[in-house]
Amino acid sequence: MTQQNEHTGITALDAERKKLLQEYDTAVQQMTDDPVKTEHGVACEAHFRTFLENFLPKKYGVTKGYIITPDLEYAGPLEEWDIIIYDAMESPVLFVRQNRDEDEKAGKRGIPVEYVKAVIEVKASFNKVNAEKASTKLNKLGKFIKPHGTGDSRKRDYLQDTFCAFAVFYETKVKDGKDYRDALGKLAPLWVGQDFLFFSEALIIRGQTCPEYSGRISAMYSGADSIEERLVPCCEASSPFENKKMNMNVFVLSCGYGQNSFWSFLLSMIHKLNGENPDYEYVPQPSTLTGGYGYRKGSELTRLFPNGAGH
Repeated sequence: MTQQNEHTGITALDAERKKLLQEYDTAVQQMTDDPVKTEHGVACEAHFRTFLENFLPKKYGVTKGYIITPDLEYAGPLEEWDIIIYDAMESPVLFVRQNRDEDEKAGKRGIPVEYVKAVIEVKASFNKVNAEKASTKLNKLGKFIKPHGTGDSRKRDYLQDTFCAFAVFYETKVKDGKDYRDALGKLAPLWVGQDFLFFSEALIIRGQTCPEYSGRISAMYSGADSIEERLVPCCEASSPFENKKMNMNVFVLSCGYGQNSFWSFLLSMIHKLNGENPDYEYVPQPSTLTGGYGYRKGSELTRLFPNGAGH
């Protein structure tokens, strides 16, 4: 009997990733003549929200909108978030803002902070500019994190301890390996200087040198000034950034591009939304994974720049 190396239905799963990218590419082409090319970014947010609405369990709601806290000491602006994932079974929707040409589903919702499960920042392309924008925006979530020593009586004023945040980039647009590693470094503030490490990881749906593959970005903590000798061949790392509170260096890590990465990211997201930690199963070598939907046995991971361009 021939051993099966991939799950039945994997072609249909691949079609979902391709559909996201086709919708993105169409939006980019339609904006070619626009003097200010921002609409394709708006379109990719909307397409990814629609994808998540179909993908996530129905106990989770998905919306563009605002996090609302009853904390009277909060003096921040009313930030608009690309994607808020919230408890659809328990959370009220405080208000809906919509343009005259939008239907109710497209409106921006105000969600009480205690019911917010996750926030996702979505960008069209991964480069130094957009990585820094994503990092700056997501770090504003720190205003909703419960300060140390705050009692349970004010627990509902803040994000819950199981809250997590992600970033999604549709494609990479960098010049070479050095430019890529510099872009990784722009995400470092998400893991540096936080009392509560809410940021989980980032997804790049399409690598420019490996368009059939997706990549996951995470972080590694080390007391060393370099981790090059510890990296498997598929990984690429940023320069070190000091985390003074942990007395360690943070390296932003591109964990390789592969056929399994898109779905492993999404399934990991669901585990984290459920308050679980699937990181025991997230390792650089896919041959050691136990499997999962969208999984291909023996699928190799590769670097974005396999020849080390830009070193």
